[in-house]
Parts: sequence; structure tokens; C-alpha cells
Amino acid sequence: IYTASSASVTSRTSVAASTTSATGLADPPTGSTSLNIQFSGYTSGSVSDFLSTQGISISDYRVASTPSAHTFVPGNVAIADGKLRLTVTGGAIPGDDIACAEVTTNFQVLYANVTTRMRISAVPGTCSSPFFYKVGPVLI
Repeated sequence: IYTASSASVTSRTSVAASTTSATGLADPPTGSTSLNIQFSGYTSGSVSDFLSTQGISISDYRVASTPSAHTFVPGNVAIADGKLRLTVTGGAIPGDDIACAEVTTNFQVLYANVTTRMRISAVPGTCSSPFFYKVGPVLI
């Protein structure tokens, strides 16, 4: 189980200069989209609806791969105790379809500064980290 208490993304859809604020942190560049999610803000209702208002979607598709396929299952995404929980079903053997979880941004990313506070699983064989992948010229 991957858990995160908060996530921040500042992305650029065009290249722009950034400045430094009085706190010493870089201000988001002009033309950027900022996303700062505190999962403790979720109290009840649909997790999907809450994440959607934050600029995040829950994945729901299958990936045929070797040695095992995996399917992103919306039910494996939850928010509990102020933390986002992404669950991978354990006990799979090669050839099994592994039920897992993924969330994505609702916007395309050219450049990003991502900060995540997370606790990762000690179970070998899981990808427990934020990552980007490229579709054409755009990072997602």
C-alpha cells in the first residue's frame, strides 16, 4: 500500500521564467498550473469526485505485460486518515492479472516540480513512487 498525506505539483505547459519569493522558495512561473492537495481535506463522499476537484483522475484500464498483466482498479484508490492510499493486491504469481491503483493529473505536463510525502511498501516488486511518462512530446 502506498500512502501519501499531501502532494504538490507545479507544471508548465510553456517555458517561463520563475522568481524567488521572500521565503526563498521559487514562485510558480507565469503560465504554470499549480496543484497542491491536502488529502486531509477529504471528509466523505466519492473519492473520485474529491480527486477530480483537485485536478486528479483515477485510472481504470488494463495493461497486458509480461510476466503478469496488471489492471488499474478504481476501488484500490482510497483516502483514509487524511492519506491517499493506492493498493496493489498481493499474492500474485507470474501470469496472474495484478489488481493495482494509479492516479494521474487532468492536465498535460511539459515540466514539473513534484513534492510528495509518502510511505512506501516494503513488499518487493511494486512501483512505489511518483513517475512521469511521455506521450508524444508531452510528459504525463
